[in-house]
Amino acid sequence: MGGTILVSKGYGFATSTVDFDYLAERIRAELASKHPSVAKAAYEPLDDGGMTFLSLEALDGESFRDFLEATKQAEAKASTDASYPERSALWRQLSDVLCKDTRLVESP
Repeated sequence: MGGTILVSKGYGFATSTVDFDYLAERIRAELASKHPSVAKAAYEPLDDGGMTFLSLEALDGESFRDFLEATKQAEAKASTDASYPERSALWRQLSDVLCKDTRLVESP
C-alpha cells in the first residue's frame, strides 16, 4: 500500500504509507491553522473518504500556492528533527513535483 498527493489530473507524488502519513500530517499542521478551507479541500479524500491520498486538483492558483507554502513551512520545521537527514530527499521530491505545476505561473 501507499499514499499519493494528487497534484493535477494524471500527475502526483506517490510514496509509502508511512511516508505519506508523515508528510500529510506535517503539512496539515501548517495548513489547517492558516488556511483551513484549503486544508479541508485538499484533505477531503483522506478525512471524509478514508482514502490514502490528498487531492490538489480542484485548488485554484492561490490555494495551490498556500498548500506549497505550508509544505515549505512544514519542511523547515521538520529540518530540526533528528530524522530529517533520512527524509530530506522525500521533501525535495515532493517540492520538485509541486513546483512543476502550472498554477504557480498563474497571476494571483
